[in-house]
Amino acid sequence: MPIVLSTEPLSAADRAERWHEAVSGTFMPMDVNLLEKEPSPGTIVSSRLGTLHISRVQAGPQVVKRDKRHISRDDRKSLIVSLQQ
Repeated sequence: MPIVLSTEPLSAADRAERWHEAVSGTFMPMDVNLLEKEPSPGTIVSSRLGTLHISRVQAGPQVVKRDKRHISRDDRKSLIVSLQQ
């Protein structure tokens, strides 16, 4: 069964923090910089297919960044492949 995370029911003021938590919790710790004054609602739908974790993300413009600080706190070996539509 897919896991669905959405910021739609939240106020614009609460969306940025919840979106950062959703992205970091779904994928891996990273910084999320939203590029809108008032964040659009965002949705992440995730499922597992064997060892693969497949997610569909619908959100406003953003930049995600993972640096040494994030990597040192996470010992998982992962690869993210992103296809943008």
